[in-house]
Amino acid sequence: MKKLIIILVGLFLYSSVYAMNWVPLNLGTTSNVKKVVFINTTTGYAICSPGAIVKTTNAGASWTTLFTSSTEGLFGITFVDANTGYAVGTSGLMLKTTNAGANWTISYPGSDQLFDIYFLNAQTGWIVGDFSTCLKTTNSGVNWTMQQVPLSNGLLVSVTFNNGKGFIGVSISGTNLLTTTNGGTNWVDNKIRAGGISSLDISFVGNFGVTVGSENLVNNVVRPLIFMTSNNGQNWVEHLVADKKAFLASVDICQSNPNIVFAVGNYYNDSVNGNKGLIMHSTNGGVSWISEVWNSNQILTGVTTTSTDVYIVGDGGFIYKAALPVGINQIGSTVPDKYILSQNYPNPFNPVTNIEFSIPKNGAVKLTVFDISGKEVAILVNQVLSIGKYKVDYNASNLSSGTYFYRLQANDFVSTKKMVLIK
Repeated sequence: MKKLIIILVGLFLYSSVYAMNWVPLNLGTTSNVKKVVFINTTTGYAICSPGAIVKTTNAGASWTTLFTSSTEGLFGITFVDANTGYAVGTSGLMLKTTNAGANWTISYPGSDQLFDIYFLNAQTGWIVGDFSTCLKTTNSGVNWTMQQVPLSNGLLVSVTFNNGKGFIGVSISGTNLLTTTNGGTNWVDNKIRAGGISSLDISFVGNFGVTVGSENLVNNVVRPLIFMTSNNGQNWVEHLVADKKAFLASVDICQSNPNIVFAVGNYYNDSVNGNKGLIMHSTNGGVSWISEVWNSNQILTGVTTTSTDVYIVGDGGFIYKAALPVGINQIGSTVPDKYILSQNYPNPFNPVTNIEFSIPKNGAVKLTVFDISGKEVAILVNQVLSIGKYKVDYNASNLSSGTYFYRLQANDFVSTKKMVLIK
């Protein structure tokens, strides 16, 4: 499905106001939120440090506290099914639920900080943490055995398995990613690129994977990193990021539309952006990215997507959501003889419609949606595109019924058409 990705100097579109309609949610806690996961479009869990687990069953509209601890912090969480989930944290702490979070059992499979947990199936799972901790279970967490990794004192921050291959993200100079093809019996130091770089989080859909992190440059400058693979980690290529004095801590590829990828991180005392958060997203499988600066002194720590929404979390009980941006797909490479903006289909629609357009020249393309008063309500495309025919899937679930207009701007071409949303 994905062609082999080549190294690209990324196009980044900056905004001092948010390009997406981010809506604040209330977790009911001021603890630092470390991660959020959703098992479907409505049911999700967030974990905090100091230790807390909160749950929503209505897509974040309200949250219920399931677990609290004044002495321990939580950093990783995963669910095997709708009822069975695990969370890990400080002092080797592991929590397990078998009734959708109503009750949690406590155990300590490790002694050092545990940062992430992943289950391949109901029985087999891995935990990673500080001091090269890598633990494996084959009986649903009853017993854990230590697996040897080629690091003596590594900081293992994320773990996942995909199509028979395992990946551990490492935050240590010279080592970025550990891989295994035999269930962890042997882990190999798979350097994405030499140098002082860190791989802090990993996400896969099919053979398409993205890992994000940071690189230490001279004079204590840190810049964010994005590496992508189209062959399940056999080869990784870097998407060059223009931002400096920043890092990316979390990434998620949308399972229902792998063209949509989100990553979040933070600036390091940048003279322009201060300590503000960094949000990046792509709607074309990582070919180009839109970069947003969060205009507050906010530490962003996690991001996750459902088939309809994206959620970002951070310190101080911070959690926001937004409707997923649209995905854009090139559906033809034949050189069109002119610019074309087609009528959306279906029309009227509820709430998803498709918009096709053709461009005969490479260049910047912007596709926007306006309400009947002329107010801009969505930016569907805002990037450089090559010659060809494209289709955009637009989900207007956040809008009310009514008449709307969509406008295509490309070079000197401008065209506007009307569409009707009926709910």
